[in-house]
Amino acid sequence: MLTASTEYHSANLWDAATPVELTRQLKEVGGETAKIGASVSMANSTTQQVESLSVIANGLEFSDDGSLVAVDEEHRSKLTKQLKDLAQGPAPSARFIRWFFSRGSDRTIFPASDVKIAEWVDNALLTNSNVTEQWVRNALGFLPNHPLLHIALAGFETDSKRADFLRSFRLARFPKNSAFCTRAGEMLLAQGRPHSR
Repeated sequence: MLTASTEYHSANLWDAATPVELTRQLKEVGGETAKIGASVSMANSTTQQVESLSVIANGLEFSDDGSLVAVDEEHRSKLTKQLKDLAQGPAPSARFIRWFFSRGSDRTIFPASDVKIAEWVDNALLTNSNVTEQWVRNALGFLPNHPLLHIALAGFETDSKRADFLRSFRLARFPKNSAFCTRAGEMLLAQGRPHSR
């Protein structure tokens, strides 16, 4: 594992099988931050914010001996509340925290972007007839109810009954949007299903 620090202008290569040294150094940095003053809070520590986001995301943290241990839900909830409070502030990290907690159609393609994932997926589906199955499945992870993704996925299905189900499921709930309807028709024709309902 390779880590880099812009603060200390250094890079380190670690043996990922033995994280004890990395844990010690992380705890040292945390200890030095704590020594600066009792009033140091998560709001003033980017390191602490990143560590908390990691704990929230995977439910694990390093113990003193360098092993990963599960974190209880109460602790994760407390960290989530603290970080969501920080996300309202003007600090540069606030935008990243807001992005981290955003979901579905509210999430942008990356923290510094103003382009939402839904807009990006719409554009890709409306303008590109060569999206891959993996791309469609990844997009469904963010937008499980997108009107065109199920139809696109049906084109990759080898089981005709499942493909027909995906098409009919989505078409029954299709929005009245002329661009989407046109693209859905093109997809259905390409899939050899011009009469799907």
